[in-house]
Order: sequence, then C-alpha cells, then structure tokens
Amino acid sequence: MKALITLTCAAVLGLTLHSCIGYYPANSNERISDIPTQPHQEEVQLFFSGEWPKQEYVKIAALEVTGGENTSYAALVKALRKRAQAYGADAVMVQDKNTVSDVSSSIYNRTVSTANTSLLQGIAIKYKKNLDLSLMPKRQELQLYNLETSSFQPLLNLQFSPGGEVKEQEVLQQKALDYYNRFVKRYSEHHLVKEQGNYWIQREQEGYVVERQQVQHGIILKQVEIEYDAARRITKILVKEPNTLQQDGQEVINYTYNEVGQLVSRRITRKKVPYLLEEYTYDDSGKVEQVQVYTPKAEGKAPFLKSDFAYYSLEEIN
Repeated sequence: MKALITLTCAAVLGLTLHSCIGYYPANSNERISDIPTQPHQEEVQLFFSGEWPKQEYVKIAALEVTGGENTSYAALVKALRKRAQAYGADAVMVQDKNTVSDVSSSIYNRTVSTANTSLLQGIAIKYKKNLDLSLMPKRQELQLYNLETSSFQPLLNLQFSPGGEVKEQEVLQQKALDYYNRFVKRYSEHHLVKEQGNYWIQREQEGYVVERQQVQHGIILKQVEIEYDAARRITKILVKEPNTLQQDGQEVINYTYNEVGQLVSRRITRKKVPYLLEEYTYDDSGKVEQVQVYTPKAEGKAPFLKSDFAYYSLEEIN
C-alpha cells in the first residue's frame, strides 16, 4: 500500500504554511510528552470519571474533539478513541462532555445568535510495559573508518533524551560534527520524519506523517515525502532541497526489511547515483545494536562510518 498523499495545491514547492490547508507546525500538536509512540489501529481502553488505570503509565497527549450541539456523547468518545490511536495510546482517561457557546450579533438587523458546540477532552496514555524501547536510544557512539590502519576510530559520542533530541555531545576528532551532520543526522529518520520545531510543518494520514516541509521566512529549505507499505513500515523517503527540486536531483532513501520485519538496510541515492549504504544489526532483545555506513564502489562497498547504540530502560522513563 502506498500511503502517500498528493497535494492538490498549485506550485506545492513554493507554498508556505498559510497557503495550503492541511499542513500544520510539527510542534503545535496535542502531545504532552516527547516519548516516541507509534500510531496503531488496535483497541484503545477507556477510563471514565472515577476509574483509573491499574498499570504504570505515561501521559502522551491531551486530546480534544468537538461536534455539533446535538452530537452524542458516544460519537464524541468514538472520535476521541480514534485520535488516541493516531498517538499510539493504549488508553484514554475521558472527561465529562461540555458545551461551549459562541454568541454573535449582526450589525444589520441587530439580532443576536448563539451557536453551541459539544466538547470532549481526554488524556491519552501509554502503559510503560508497552513502550517500545527500541525507539529510545540513550547513547550513540560514532566511529570513522581509517584507511591507513584499516580500523574504526572514535569520532563522536552523543547522549539523547527519550524523545531523540541531543542532550550532550563529546567531540573526539576534528570535523566530527561535520561528519555527523552530513552523513548521519541528515538522513536519520528522527530528523526527516519525527523532528519537532526547526520550522517543520507536516501533513499526516491516519496519524502517520506522509509529507513534511522545513520552511523559514516563506522559503522552503527541505521537502520530504514518506511512503509506507501495508504493514505501515516506511519503504521510501524522498528528500528535495532548493538546489535539487527536479525529479532527477532529489535524494531517495529506500528501506529493506527481513522476514521478521526488522530494517536491515537503507540505500541512499543522490541524482539517481548510489551514495550511501546503511546496514543494521540487532541485539537479542530486537533493538538496533549497530549501524554500519558504507560508500558504494564499483567492486562492492567500502566501510565509512559505524554507530553503536545503548538504550533507555523502563526504570528511566518518567
């Protein structure tokens, strides 16, 4: 299945937030936690007034749905549950239904009218036991291959928040940050799909991000399109920047998975030419243990960079 939305707005690459309905700032959503969770279509538990979860949980989003004056409570609850699925929630603590009145008047016939809106709010939660720790690397140790010694040498150590933002960095070689920004962060899924702020605006479909733009002062810095398969796994990311807006100038990241659904490689091309190859290995718990980056060669591939990862534990998640 290709879950890519095609925008109907004219000259999409020249659009800003205000000229195309459907885009919205990536950091102005309902999330109240930066802990990463994946959208799903599974059943979401409901807790009403006086009911409380018995399992440990984290609050991930403050949700709100609205309807007409006569919209039933059940319909609002159903809408709240669907929105919770988009945040990957296991349950929602539902509040009581409210009605909001909007009073308006006409200067022409001096009439006053009142429009009532039904409002339902809730807190989406994720049980700690169901958190996917493989989405929460705590430390990344980046190494650079040395052709003279035919070995990897430490380049950069990074400490991350549970949400994937860099908290601390230890620079071990000159130009270490340049290597990281150009060859690692630039193509990372966190940067292209999940990063908040930094002028990102995005479109979603059923809770999954399908298009993003990085816009500053009305100028598009980066355009990203994401495609998924039927299992909702990313299969391709297309990246365009101002100097590569043409079809043959874009960067393409193709994903390959193994028989158990683990990502095993990503192939990056620039202007249709192979540029980088990432290969993934996993530990016994199923978390990515190492990512090795190669540069494609006519005779095969050459080692370039290597990252080793350590992850947060459930005890460290608040």
